[in-house]
Amino acid sequence: MKNLKRLFVGASVAIVLEASATTLASAATLGPQEIVFDTANINTWLYKDPTNPTYEVVQGVSRKSLNDFNNQGNVAKAIQALTDENRETNVELWTSAETITANVGFSAKLGKNTVRVESVTLADWSNNNGQLAKSWLNGFLTAYDSVLLPEWKSLIPSKYDEMLTALTTKGLYSSGDPNIGSLSFDTDTNELKADLVGHLDRAGLYIDTRPTVTDTRRNINGKPNPNYGKPMSNPTYLKPKYDARYATGSKVLDDVIAAIAAVSVQQGKYFQMSEIAKITFNDQLDYAFAFAATDSGAIAGDRNKTTDSTSHTGIYTWTKKFQSPPTSVPEPGTIFGTLAVAGLAYRIRRKGVVSK
Repeated sequence: MKNLKRLFVGASVAIVLEASATTLASAATLGPQEIVFDTANINTWLYKDPTNPTYEVVQGVSRKSLNDFNNQGNVAKAIQALTDENRETNVELWTSAETITANVGFSAKLGKNTVRVESVTLADWSNNNGQLAKSWLNGFLTAYDSVLLPEWKSLIPSKYDEMLTALTTKGLYSSGDPNIGSLSFDTDTNELKADLVGHLDRAGLYIDTRPTVTDTRRNINGKPNPNYGKPMSNPTYLKPKYDARYATGSKVLDDVIAAIAAVSVQQGKYFQMSEIAKITFNDQLDYAFAFAATDSGAIAGDRNKTTDSTSHTGIYTWTKKFQSPPTSVPEPGTIFGTLAVAGLAYRIRRKGVVSK
């Protein structure tokens, strides 16, 4: 009977400890659940047939076409984009215009955690003593420090406050309507991850990167141009576009961005910057953005195919460790309580055996 008792109690301890270990080991990557959108000002890009997507060859690269895109206000499609296994399918927060005037988005559960993901307004750039402006500007300058030419490096310290003021007063126009591809939380590391879908290479948004253009000069010095309508070297190759949609309000910062874009092209590198999402995790506020992207393998099906070869081709991953609500695990008292019950069961069982 002593051996039986030891075996029973030992097994009980093993079961309890195994259950505790299983609880601890069950930590995993959690996806969003109970997703609630507070706006119809959204659009999504999905595949019409996820199991057999349509492919397009764009600049020599075969890409899956995100050809399910007329989904404005469709919450079911938006939830699908956030919960499928494709990081490149995505939902855009605020899609009706480039000017973002409200924080709109969705809330969700990540296990016991609550998260809210929103568009970014002008007010966000100046809130909390310019937290977003400082974080973005410092992140940008750090990311491209190796690309900055010496003359820009020497100029930036004296112009830093000017650039920061421009961001706090104007922000980055057209950057606050992020396309969210996926959202997850790692309970092992307490790390929140968001995938933002955008351009794999943004250089063409800031500078003219075309090495050749069509010669549109009908006459030169009053005489017919024999090369009219033919390709010619681009006279403004790698020159800034100064597109109003991407201007920052600071000529210095605009010049720095254009210069970095140009050097990136000359070095055969991508010029990468994500859009920005406002994220509140268990009442902890931060902003998601990144300056490095991986190829999504896809492309927006509704783009202008004549001028746009980069929409939705890049995935920018942002991560941050947050404090998470504690995961419930068996307390020592629970373990000994279980042992006590196990011991009682053994005694009852032993008594029953003896009574026979």
